[in-house]
Amino acid sequence: MSTASLTRDHVVALERIERADWWDAFRAATPELAEELGMRVVRVGSVDVLIMTAADILMLNRAAGLGVETPATEGQLDEVIARFHAARVPRFFIDVCPAARPIHLTDWITSRGLPLHNHWVKLTREVEPVPWTPPDPRVKEIGTEHAEGFGRIIQSVFGLPERMSEWARLLVGRPRRRHFMAFDRGKPIGTAALYIEDEWASFGYAAVIPEARGRNLQAALIAARLRAARDAGCRWLSMETAEDTLEKPSYSLRNARKMGFEVAYMRPNYLGKTT
Repeated sequence: MSTASLTRDHVVALERIERADWWDAFRAATPELAEELGMRVVRVGSVDVLIMTAADILMLNRAAGLGVETPATEGQLDEVIARFHAARVPRFFIDVCPAARPIHLTDWITSRGLPLHNHWVKLTREVEPVPWTPPDPRVKEIGTEHAEGFGRIIQSVFGLPERMSEWARLLVGRPRRRHFMAFDRGKPIGTAALYIEDEWASFGYAAVIPEARGRNLQAALIAARLRAARDAGCRWLSMETAEDTLEKPSYSLRNARKMGFEVAYMRPNYLGKTT
């Protein structure tokens, strides 16, 4: 489909599958690990508030879905901001998708001292047609026997605190999730994953270790997930990544575009600070 013809329902579905993916991921932590990482996800009305006090990482401390399912209110916005202040996270994001209501929502956010920080790119495509590429022998679908290696790669590539490799490990083998790994002579060198609900699949956890980059692994991992999503009966795919700028090129975005993903919209992130 052309992104010019995206309906509001499609945009809402894109946001919903992403939020479901993150909600499930945060809920995967054991109670002990969640306490150690200061990790929790709560709902304020229809907004998901992700908090992880052990990491000053905006991706893991943010509010998603404000104004998407139901129109936001100023009281709801204030409660979301208060949750981050109560948790004492240094920084947090509030993201606003094009389907968010009311139209002056961003004015409310900026009036509370949260400036626009950057944008994430939301991408989508139909599963079919799957680009014909021969299965890459380096890429395998994995189970829990490779969960530890999956966790280590996610933790190291994204620069997460050491204990977060345990959290990523716990994702492997959960219902609705499928995980993939690239190998070089038996050594894990890349990861990727799918989260599936009904006709939708969310792409995430794509990471390639620095010394293995430039070998077309990202495209191979995307192709493997496209085939898996098709075989699972999915119709639509969702992915988000950093915007492509001169200062910070987004190779993930470029690889996704080569594999048939289209930019659905740019989603602004507003930056809050608690100190």
